[in-house]
Amino acid sequence: MYLTPYRILFLLAALYNVAFGIWAGLFPLAFFSTFDLEVPRYPSIWSCVGMVVGLYGILYAYVAWKPEQGN
Repeated sequence: MYLTPYRILFLLAALYNVAFGIWAGLFPLAFFSTFDLEVPRYPSIWSCVGMVVGLYGILYAYVAWKPEQGN
């Protein structure tokens, strides 16, 4: 597989999104304590955000693997 700049960009986006999705999904309060923010009333919503971001990471990985089919 030849790594074009677009494939590298999508691969980096995939890695970031999957890592953030796992972090936000499994540890929903960690983001708020890391940045010294007020803890949300419903941390499960933040877990859902992590799940959605992680799903985008999987889609970015697919586009990095097969960019001609990712339109």
